[in-house]
Amino acid sequence: MTEVAALRQTWARHFPAVGEERLAGTMFERMIYARGYLFTDARLAAVPNHWDKVAFGSKWFLHWDPRLEVGLATQDSTTVLVIGVCLDVDRSISRNDQLARALLAIAGDRESFQDRIDELAGRFLIAVASPQGMLLQADATGQRQLFYADAEHGRLAGSHPRLVAEQFEVASSAFGTANFFACNGSDCFPPGVTPFAGVRHLSPNLALEIETGRIERVFPRADRVEMAPEDAARSLVAAVGAQLPLLAARWPLITSLTGGFDSRITLGLTRHISAQMQYFTFDQTYRETVEVTRHDTSTAERLARDLGLRHMTLRIANPDMPLEYVRAAARNSPVSHNRVVSWAYYTSLPHDALHIRSNLYETVRSVFRVNGIEHERLTPEVMHSIYSRGRGEDPLVREAFAQFIDETDFSNSRGFDQLDLLHWEYRIGSWLPWVNVESDIAHDVVIPINSRRILRDLLSVPLADRKAGSAMLIAAHMAWPEAMGYAINGVSRRVPDYNG
Repeated sequence: MTEVAALRQTWARHFPAVGEERLAGTMFERMIYARGYLFTDARLAAVPNHWDKVAFGSKWFLHWDPRLEVGLATQDSTTVLVIGVCLDVDRSISRNDQLARALLAIAGDRESFQDRIDELAGRFLIAVASPQGMLLQADATGQRQLFYADAEHGRLAGSHPRLVAEQFEVASSAFGTANFFACNGSDCFPPGVTPFAGVRHLSPNLALEIETGRIERVFPRADRVEMAPEDAARSLVAAVGAQLPLLAARWPLITSLTGGFDSRITLGLTRHISAQMQYFTFDQTYRETVEVTRHDTSTAERLARDLGLRHMTLRIANPDMPLEYVRAAARNSPVSHNRVVSWAYYTSLPHDALHIRSNLYETVRSVFRVNGIEHERLTPEVMHSIYSRGRGEDPLVREAFAQFIDETDFSNSRGFDQLDLLHWEYRIGSWLPWVNVESDIAHDVVIPINSRRILRDLLSVPLADRKAGSAMLIAAHMAWPEAMGYAINGVSRRVPDYNG
């Protein structure tokens, strides 16, 4: 029996069978725009054959992949839709129909409505349709991406840039050239732009009025109030501690285990449901082994053994992938992260599981400042330099950042570090979602700290503590001190002192 077959057999004892038989088309056809959606104001749309459709409001249609949970509630002339994985931990709500009804009840009070969305966690999209129009916004860091057509091409919004582009005649934009990233020293697009002319990307912390194209900043709306790292840690432990049981009640949970910082924090926070988790480690054995990889595998296996975790190491022996998959992945995403691992997810992991990812911690560790960037006020030129690592001179990139600053009111940072917000809204908003899109063919993804309330608290600790990751280290130690007794990337990390 191969290792992959053994892995499937092991998980089959814990997880129910994959229920994809109702989806039309071949395996590779079902990968196209997996877990996607499209809003139109016309009945006809170019979407995969197996997608569902619903009409709402006076003229709107939502088309979506049925693997994506959708909740809808209507009262009088207002409709609220919740799409994706969304949690209201304060009220122990994880089902989108219940969330839609709860949000509808306060939709008329804009401030209370936005406060509630800031509390939500997950990977989701919220839409509110009323006689005044339709307002759209994604989760805190835009992991459930939103792309929309500009005013010239009508009222369209969807999950993938090519999906939106396919609804009308459109050419590639200047950002869609084959060597764009290489020429600009980057691996993602500047905020707002896409490879298609007339298709825009909505960055995190923004809401879109789809009929007018008007963009509104929804965070930060209040001044930053400094918080002690141990207080932020307690808030983090409580928030994630409430999330994970809600998720575990609905999905089998899987998470990767490595020797790194981010993975260790997530491991610590999962202690109370660790018996329900499947931990895994990928080892791409066809690659030359480097020190980090060595630590990832050996540390993960030692942690799993000592802490009694259900864990499997999956060794990927070669990078071969079916051509049909490569074509589907290229259609889904203009950015390639690690499609070999994505294919391994599809062939080796349970498709009905929810993947708990260990990301976003770089944003709340002020990674730009850790890397020596010390600017206080960010101009288009400074942003361009950060984006291209000083190696690109494309004026279109500078113009994209100038538009981003202007149309998003970026300079009004309310006391939050502009470099932290830039990492959140540009780096996390433009690069990380494509990592998740590659996973969507296999399973959905949630990041436990993907909530504005959680991120606000972690960005409110003093700069020195942010750079040291103090709040996360304390939180993980509070939750699972034994897990923090092992080296991180081969180096022992001291947990800052804190009171009980």
